[in-house]
Amino acid sequence: MRHILKIDSNDIIEVNSLFMTASQRTSALDRFHVNLDSDKIKPENQHTARFIVATSSAIATGLTLAEGISVCFLEPDYNAHTMEQGWCRHCRQGNKNKLVHSWLCLNEGNKTEKRILDTNGLKEKIKQVAARKLAPGEPAAEVLSNTSVE
Repeated sequence: MRHILKIDSNDIIEVNSLFMTASQRTSALDRFHVNLDSDKIKPENQHTARFIVATSSAIATGLTLAEGISVCFLEPDYNAHTMEQGWCRHCRQGNKNKLVHSWLCLNEGNKTEKRILDTNGLKEKIKQVAARKLAPGEPAAEVLSNTSVE
């Protein structure tokens, strides 16, 4: 995709929680910000990355993207809360942009992605039943029977 969109590799930060230590992730993410305290390079001459490509677990927890414009997941995560956290990272108080965008890319007809979304929906319904937050008059068995996971 980088070649199709003609994006310079220096404009992209790649972050992965499985293969990078916390200090490596922090170091990589530092390229997204201008270092105002640098003695070597003036802030206006510093090149910052424009895109962060990361696994959902690496970017969705413990990170605030106050300068972010968009968050896009290229595939659904088995943990819906991880995706929600990722989308909220740039929609927080203190964001310097007036408008931000969130996307979830899905491949049409992809059975694995459908299964992930169905599983996340079932988990949410189970939580509702467990917390007894069902709408008045809606029996728990009816809620669960209307859910299919292939």
